[in-house]
Amino acid sequence: MALGALLGFVAALIITYAGPGDPTLTRASVLGFFSMVLAIPGLLLGGLVALLLDRRSVKRATRATAERMDDDEDGEVEPASAPETGSKPVTGNPPSGS
Repeated sequence: MALGALLGFVAALIITYAGPGDPTLTRASVLGFFSMVLAIPGLLLGGLVALLLDRRSVKRATRATAERMDDDEDGEVEPASAPETGSKPVTGNPPSGS
């Protein structure tokens, strides 16, 4: 979101200082006007892009269960004595659906 606002502000700077000056308006007032006109839509577009990227990352996410393992004195690895939660550990890739 901030990147969209920053790009809008940079565009306002370019518009303000690249064009010819107006004797009735100061450059600061023109910059303020174009900052509002361009930074707010840039902020909104940046938010929209953030939402789309978040939705895309949620669709690609997978769920996994971690199981704690303790080493005993012989170097053997045994499952830790934790209460059973009823969930099974994930093995391999989850089935592709949806």
